[in-house]
Amino acid sequence: MNLHLKGVSVKNLPPLSDSVGGSSSITGDLADILGVEVNLVEIKTIDTVFSMQIFSEGKLLDCQDENEFVKQQMKAYSMYVTLNEQRAEIFQNINERGSVFGE
Repeated sequence: MNLHLKGVSVKNLPPLSDSVGGSSSITGDLADILGVEVNLVEIKTIDTVFSMQIFSEGKLLDCQDENEFVKQQMKAYSMYVTLNEQRAEIFQNINERGSVFGE
């Protein structure tokens, strides 16, 4: 994996799951270089809500494969819509009862 960030180039990073100690060393190094909090995740391995938060609130610094980015973004939005449709009845029941656990 290669990462390019505004004048910073980190080449041949191992996949995050293969990093010794996870991604904490890479994250820490990038945070030190950039002077901001950094979170690295493998978008294909995280849950639907977190994925949606990343695409809706995150800031893309660099993209080497725009087609893959758009594919993952559309997948996240689609899965999030499906999730909301699936839990709509649950939320409706909670609103009608006025409590999550009933009375």
